[in-house]
Amino acid sequence: MLNSPVEEIKQRLDIVDVLGEYLQLKRAGGNFRAVCPFHHEKTPSFMVSKEKQIWHCFGCGKGGDIFSFIQEIEGMEFPEALRVLAKRANVDLVRQDPALVNKKTRMLDALKYSAEWFMKQLTLNTEAKNYFANRKVTEETKENFQLGYAPETWDGLNKYLLGRGFTEDEIFQAGMSIKKEKGVGYYDRFRGRVIFPIKDIHGSIVGFTGRLLKEDPEKRMGKYVNTPQTMAYDKSQVIYGLNMAKQEIKRLGAAIMVEGNMDVVTCHQAGFRNVVASSGTALTERQVQLLKRYSPNLIISFDMDSAGKEAAKRGIEVALQLEMNIKVLSLPKEFKDPDEAIKKDPQIFKEAIRNAQSIMDYYFQSALSGADPKQVAGKKKIAIELLPIIAKIGDTIERTHYLQKLGEIINVPEEVLRDRILKTKKPIKKEDKQEEVSIDAPKDRFAQLSERLLALAVKNTDDFKYFVDYLDPEYLSPLYLQNLYKKMIEFYNQYGKINLNEFVALNLDLKKHIDLLSLLFEKDFYGLSPSELQAEVISSLKTLERNYVKRRIKQLEKEIKKAEQEKNTEAADKLLNEINLLTQKLTQIS
Repeated sequence: MLNSPVEEIKQRLDIVDVLGEYLQLKRAGGNFRAVCPFHHEKTPSFMVSKEKQIWHCFGCGKGGDIFSFIQEIEGMEFPEALRVLAKRANVDLVRQDPALVNKKTRMLDALKYSAEWFMKQLTLNTEAKNYFANRKVTEETKENFQLGYAPETWDGLNKYLLGRGFTEDEIFQAGMSIKKEKGVGYYDRFRGRVIFPIKDIHGSIVGFTGRLLKEDPEKRMGKYVNTPQTMAYDKSQVIYGLNMAKQEIKRLGAAIMVEGNMDVVTCHQAGFRNVVASSGTALTERQVQLLKRYSPNLIISFDMDSAGKEAAKRGIEVALQLEMNIKVLSLPKEFKDPDEAIKKDPQIFKEAIRNAQSIMDYYFQSALSGADPKQVAGKKKIAIELLPIIAKIGDTIERTHYLQKLGEIINVPEEVLRDRILKTKKPIKKEDKQEEVSIDAPKDRFAQLSERLLALAVKNTDDFKYFVDYLDPEYLSPLYLQNLYKKMIEFYNQYGKINLNEFVALNLDLKKHIDLLSLLFEKDFYGLSPSELQAEVISSLKTLERNYVKRRIKQLEKEIKKAEQEKNTEAADKLLNEINLLTQKLTQIS
């Protein structure tokens, strides 16, 4: 009998079949490879092992089993991924361990009941009903978006949820209450506000936005209150309305991003169902990736002259880096937002969508409107405004196009502008000391080369003596690779050979590393002849040894400087002698 539903699902489902529904997998030896769905790349570095039932991307470092893949690609927590895969595998979860009904599940239940309570309160409050009536929101739309009302009572929702069996701590952890500053107890977070539930991509309520029903002339309270960061709600990963808009975005080939929740409600009611909202914050990388899953095209309807202009600009830069095609939708000046325009005439908004302008054309137009491209001061002002934006464009062809365009406008060679971009980028300081880096962290060139060389060692254990003779552990980086290699040397010295199965049995904590190195070998070296593999080993060894010697020389130069400052001539001479020996070695390697 199987131990758990998780193991049963893993036995019934093949990782190649599951991932094959999302990716174009191509065979590479005994494994499969694909272009990674979690970061932009042109050369496939995403590997899937049918034998070990694992996946790993050597570009971004992400990896795991079928559960972690579904969690990552669908933006789910484990219990949700478990339900999805259980349904596919026809595994009954009724007999699952009660421990799987975790804190987040309780939190989502509390939020669901909160939404139901808010909806009920809306039906009981005339002022709140009039608010939506004046905004011309229909009963059907209120129901679709589960719009509600939080009365001005201090603990109405808290009492209701306690009555449903939730503890005060669970209500607080869900973001629905606030601890009293004086005394003990809690009071409702949302009071005297119309309520907009925030849902994740799958339609589960994860939080709320509350808008003041009455204006507060003394500005004692903010117009909007949002659920704080919780286990269920991460504002950097949620887009308001996307759960309802995703299919229409896919069908129409573009998402329209507006600023406010009410704009989304009005747009959907008027038939513009590919509209979502940023809720007034800058777009994050995770949000852009979510949108890009349904379409690479994004139309933004923001007031680019408002206080939120910088937040909008930051989000646009993220989208440009991830190679989204962005346009700006401009409404006639008498309308402050899509809600107002649609109330007047939906055709106004439709026309604005049709006339949306490329974001780069918008930025060029904006920069040129306040400066003369024929004057030196104007050239500098235009360049200062546009170069940082052009630098953020992820696609090199598109970036070059706009550099050439800018060069033509201000009559400055493209090479000068490109050089200006490089000079404005902050240099990255490299530390001489190696730091401990996790196996999943992004890697520099020498860490990648170290990984490739160890992959060759793992798959060519018959020739391990060659590595022992010529590869010093200190040549490798980061430290976890050094430690793995040292363990392999210890094993080799004790037994006279490397048997991977026996090595892993004695070092279970290193199994993940060995599995990933085996995958990396298939990714980079599958199909190479023995002589080609030998050439790879020699070339990699030379490069890593040369890098180590250069780093050691730099370190010694610092130590000499310190010795000279302390007037320790004996130590300085000794260090200088070591540098001379290393310099000779560097010549020999070259």
